[in-house]
Amino acid sequence: WPAPRAGWWVGAPGGAPGGGGPPSLSAFSARPPRRCTMAAAGHPPPAVVSPSGEVTFPPLPSGTPIGLGVGAFESHDLHLDAGTVLALYTDGLIETRQADLDAGMARLGTALAGAAALPTLEGLCAAVVGAIVGDGPAEDDVALLMARTRA
Repeated sequence: WPAPRAGWWVGAPGGAPGGGGPPSLSAFSARPPRRCTMAAAGHPPPAVVSPSGEVTFPPLPSGTPIGLGVGAFESHDLHLDAGTVLALYTDGLIETRQADLDAGMARLGTALAGAAALPTLEGLCAAVVGAIVGDGPAEDDVALLMARTRA
């Protein structure tokens, strides 16, 4: 398919390829519609919110964090139904001094499921960050990027 591609990269400043720094997660969507190819470089997996509100975290093969030398990356393909939300986030959103990544991913899943019916991605992002981080300062960098598939 000679199709246009849309890409997302999640990481902190300085972590872009060649810049050294933090791990990242990349996701690319191309034709056929609603097919998403992902690869991880030490970053937690994306959250996938189905149109019914069910939240899953697809297992991705992990690669070497960007900037730590030459590494191989395996990709994983997903089919996303129309209306599915893909949430990419930094570990700062889910990890705290009191809880590990697994507990944070559970909190994220609960927050996403509870807000999944909101009509806009802006509202969904605000509700999720509010539920997880609250009004106080975050312990680490926090980024949340969401995309919703169309029919």
